[in-house]
Amino acid sequence: MRKSGDTKRTLSYVGYGVAGAVIATGAVILWLNRREAYQIKPEDLEEEKAERASVSFVPVVSPEMTGAMVLGRF
Repeated sequence: MRKSGDTKRTLSYVGYGVAGAVIATGAVILWLNRREAYQIKPEDLEEEKAERASVSFVPVVSPEMTGAMVLGRF
């Protein structure tokens, strides 16, 4: 009986965790949902692309190698 009770307690904790994750996900999706429609115009995308142009430098350290990575975005 003890083992059965421990198993049921563990399953209930897992169930509470899954239910909490589902509730949190539902709340985020509900919050992100827009009531009114919107359109993305080509001009807006061009302006956004111009603002995102950048160059990044990232150091890379792992057990197999050490180095650097340069990333350019246009």
